[in-house]
Formats: sequence, C-alpha cells, structure tokens
Amino acid sequence: LIVSIYSRFYYLSHPNSVVFDEVHFGKFINAYINNEFFFDIHPPLGKLLITTFGLFANYNGNFTFEQIGQPFDPTTPYVYLRFGPALFGSLLVPLTYLICRFLFAVNRISAFFATWLILFENCLIVESRFILTDSFLFFFNILALGCCFNVANQPIFSNKWNIWLTITGFTMGFALSVKFTALGFFITILFDQILQAFNNFYANNFTKIDKFRKELFFR
Repeated sequence: LIVSIYSRFYYLSHPNSVVFDEVHFGKFINAYINNEFFFDIHPPLGKLLITTFGLFANYNGNFTFEQIGQPFDPTTPYVYLRFGPALFGSLLVPLTYLICRFLFAVNRISAFFATWLILFENCLIVESRFILTDSFLFFFNILALGCCFNVANQPIFSNKWNIWLTITGFTMGFALSVKFTALGFFITILFDQILQAFNNFYANNFTKIDKFRKELFFR
C-alpha cells in the first residue's frame, strides 16, 4: 500500500499543464460546478467524484481547459482534481492482494506476484496520475468481481450470502456508473451468477425447482 501510494502520488503536480483527456474531463468538471448542461457518452459517477475533490479545494471552475499542454494557473487546484484518481489507483493494489489471498486462496508469494504486476503496470500508474476516470472504473470492476466470487463461498440464502450479493450489485452499479465499458464485467458476473444457480440445481438432481427459481430470481 505504501509503495502504491508513493508511485501514484509522488510529484502529482507534474506536469503542471493539461495532459491528454484532461482537456475533456476538465471541461466536464467545470460544467458541473457552473451548473451548465453538457453531453458525454459515459455516465457521470467518475466525473462527479473528481468534481467533489475539486470542491473540497474550493475550485470554482474558472480554468478553461482549452488545449493539451495549456499551463495551469497558480490559483487552479489541479492537484486536488488528480487526487481522486490517484487514491483509487492506489487502493487497487491492496485490493488485488486481498482478492488473491483470501478469495482465490493462493499462497502469499503468488498473491504478492499478482499484486506486483498491478503495482508496476505503467498503464495503471499513468491512468492514476491525471484527471481521468479509468482508476474508478478499474477499482469498482475488481471490487465487484471479488464480491461476486465471495458470494460462492457463502451458504445460499444466508445473511452473508444476501449481503455479499447486494454488495456485488452495488459495486457493479458503481462501475457501470463510471463508464459503459464496465458492461463486459457486468455480463461476466451475470453469467457467473446464472451458472452458480444452475450448478446448485444440478447438485440437487434437478428436483428442487422452486428453490432454483428463487435463487435465480435473487441472483
């Protein structure tokens, strides 16, 4: 966790100019703050999270984000706007370790190796250091996948089963609320839940049809 925070937050102020899609997301954030209508192909949750961090820094949406490479004004708290993606990018690393270690029941070395790959993946580091929403998407996708696998470890219709199934639904909803590209994970999780229901139905020799219908409905 310490290394992931260091790699995502170190020198977060560099470069002090607009990078890549910050030119678009910056305008979206300005529109939210200034109560202006705009259209974007993706849902709003990721942009709203970044906007929230900007509001904590009293950002008033006055920076124009006109072009890539445009230097930030000294009064623009752009580091705060980059804080949210860096935070969720940092949390993705220990989340990966926990899922590997406790859900997949792999040994410490294997879990550490998987975490190491996420920790030093250059693409994930870059995505976490700028005003982009992909860090939120990755975090909620992996969290939903971990919760989904944990559902299978609980007795059917128990309190823990219901709780983890509900958390899976919420986290998948969060992911879809960031970007529609999370639909691939949604279909994967939906297929897994249906498969688990049919597997339990098969284990009961296809006799408990009412229980199967109830389980399929809840899933």
